[in-house]
Amino acid sequence: MWELFISWFSAHRFARIALAAVVLVAAAAVSFASGYDHSGSILGDGSAYLQKDHAVVRVNGDTGFADSSVDADAARKLATGTQRLEVVQVRPGLVYVVNNETGEAFKLPTDTMKPEQIDKRPESVGRLKLETGGDNSYLVDAERGSASKLDGSSGPGVEVQFPAKIDQLAVDSSGTGWAYAPETGELFELNGDRVRSRQPVAGRGERLVLTLAANQPVLYRPGNGQASIYGRDGLLRRLDLAAENAIVAAPTTEPVIVVFVPRTGELVVAGTVDGDIRRTVLQDRRGDHTRFGRPIVFSGRAYLPDYIYHHVVVIGLAKPALSAAEPVPGTTRQFEIFLRDNRVWVSDPYDKTVITFDRDGRKAEFPVDGGPPRPTATPAPTATRTAVPTQAPGAPTPPRPETMVVPNVIGQDRAQACQRLKPLRCQQVAQPDGDGRTGMVLSTNPPPGSRVSVDSRITVFYRGPAEVPADLVGMTAADACATIRRAQLNCVENVTGVAPTAPQAFVVTAQQPVPGAKVNTGSDVTITYAANVAVPSVVGAAVDQGCAQLESPTHAFRCVRRDLGSAAGTGHPPGVIIAQTPAANASAARNADVVVDFYGNANTTVPAVVGMDPGTACATLAAAFLGCAQSDYEATLQLGVVHAQSIGGGAVVPAGTGVTIVYETTGPVQLQRWKAPGARRANFIAATGSNQVPPAGWSSQPSSPIAVYLPATEGVPGIAPIYRSRCASGCGEIGGYYYSGNPAAQAGYVMEGEAFRCFDPAAAPGGTKDLHALFMDNFNTWVFAVPGTYEWDYFHANPIKFDFVICRVW
Repeated sequence: MWELFISWFSAHRFARIALAAVVLVAAAAVSFASGYDHSGSILGDGSAYLQKDHAVVRVNGDTGFADSSVDADAARKLATGTQRLEVVQVRPGLVYVVNNETGEAFKLPTDTMKPEQIDKRPESVGRLKLETGGDNSYLVDAERGSASKLDGSSGPGVEVQFPAKIDQLAVDSSGTGWAYAPETGELFELNGDRVRSRQPVAGRGERLVLTLAANQPVLYRPGNGQASIYGRDGLLRRLDLAAENAIVAAPTTEPVIVVFVPRTGELVVAGTVDGDIRRTVLQDRRGDHTRFGRPIVFSGRAYLPDYIYHHVVVIGLAKPALSAAEPVPGTTRQFEIFLRDNRVWVSDPYDKTVITFDRDGRKAEFPVDGGPPRPTATPAPTATRTAVPTQAPGAPTPPRPETMVVPNVIGQDRAQACQRLKPLRCQQVAQPDGDGRTGMVLSTNPPPGSRVSVDSRITVFYRGPAEVPADLVGMTAADACATIRRAQLNCVENVTGVAPTAPQAFVVTAQQPVPGAKVNTGSDVTITYAANVAVPSVVGAAVDQGCAQLESPTHAFRCVRRDLGSAAGTGHPPGVIIAQTPAANASAARNADVVVDFYGNANTTVPAVVGMDPGTACATLAAAFLGCAQSDYEATLQLGVVHAQSIGGGAVVPAGTGVTIVYETTGPVQLQRWKAPGARRANFIAATGSNQVPPAGWSSQPSSPIAVYLPATEGVPGIAPIYRSRCASGCGEIGGYYYSGNPAAQAGYVMEGEAFRCFDPAAAPGGTKDLHALFMDNFNTWVFAVPGTYEWDYFHANPIKFDFVICRVW
């Protein structure tokens, strides 16, 4: 047996502690994580089962010894080469083992440590996963999209009848299971082997990652980095982690969601209660050529396996920061990490060292000395000769009686056993039943260890051929396979064809070989059945009538109604199915969705389009079977946005009704200002982009943010033209300018034309300000300003003779 020792610091004595059951990480790091990484303390008996080399070893924490293990012959059946095993102990006396490289599943009775194969699924290599929590365990087959509830029997367990294929399953600490079905986008809640509830959580065909946080199911979307927390009654909280294509932490009882983005090296922590999101970046562990596993969350820390550097990276979660990077002994490409009995365990199954981290994050390293003893070949039996006195030369030789001990040949092939029994005479007798393969020795008479004469006859009882069960046709596939396995035969399922009704799905229609045929144990028995059901035609039926037909026990589909809106102008009556998906006579799984299309009525509901751009608004109205009349005529600074609609959102109107939307696409421009040369104070103002400039020598001046419209602008309600005229004689400062809404030139002025447009004060919208004309008495000239601006204050430092409003501006 192996001994397990804990190496502490030199000042401490060595201590012995239980190792938790090792559940090996499967090949796909996101889809398949460690089976015990969230199970916690289930057994509490101070022992655990884990893989070391090819064996499954029970390590006892009270004694520090590996006090039982699978023997070498059995171990070779579990794993060869560098194959990886997944080991889960459900309760005392019950251990399950999966070899994901062969698709074999075993039950391992802890009293004998002799593995019993309960299932073999070569088509599911790399896709099997053991999930456990509370007192419940499941064998999840992502290839078949199924899960079987393991009940401790010798068979493959009870298959859960999911409404759709699943690809992930997690079990919380109370034993409640949660499974995600990507083809329907649904989350299923399990109670034992039954689906307790179902709820839509994603689009059909959407791939999500399922985990648990504080015993609540969490679904992570790799495409947008969102995580959604669900309960039995639906969505509880959605968190935007801003972490796309991340690795999601294994299920945890702690109220946090932890994800790691390999490309950026960012680790994100989100609280499930308060929604608080915290981040840190592992600078030296990021890039496109990194390889990590699912983090384990425990006691305020995340333990991230780095398979490139063969490290466990420890990150504190309160204020996320790197705590340590611990090297993992061993050379296996992917070591394992899991949570068990209030410790995080790290182990390379082909290295004799185990690392643990306790609740305080303290590391301990456990060297495993030696290994399970390898049995040597049993020597051939030798005859024990009875001693006789030495005879004198020439005396007659007396008979020499010979005896020997009957060797133990139980479990060997009968031919090999008879060869080993020589010189004893071997008589072979077949037994119709019993454990073991065909030809395997079950017992001998006399039994092993008996002393007999060398010419004795030994009766060898061996397992005879198995008989193919009868009456498989008409059974459900699950019952037929269970019957076949009880006969120590291998069940091969040939799924083909379409069942005409739901009750005929998964019912065996043929078997091969025929009933009663004699075959070796372990031989294949093929059963044929249809899994999918023919979809009936419901086109032309009333919606209620068609859905009742689809959902009847005869067909057992789920009717999904898709209302196409108003039937006006389509030629179809409302309330009648016009199309269905899948089509009539196609095949679909029981409880699959059948979508029926119909027009609900001749009316439609007006959507609210205020706030949209005009194109989107018109498209939205068109999608609601409404017309769109556009009014590009509004006084606003918010351009290209609908601010009003003639019929409010939510109103029900006949299809085809026109709805007018109001918006504006023409905007104002900055008002520019120039000053006359020298001491003169006259102003020249113009709209940016109008190409209007003063005579040479005028200087451009900084201008407060005042906006007007270009000359000749149309389509903005309330704006009017403002004209520019130049003082020629007897009108103040010669060459100065006057701006007014009057197109006629005043005495002494020369009209130059329209300068810009702004709002008539009587029709100006809210948010505009008055533009004043100011006559500076000291300088005998006109200037122009808006109250509250720098220009206004500057001009009013001088006497103002005339002051009136020209228009309103933005």
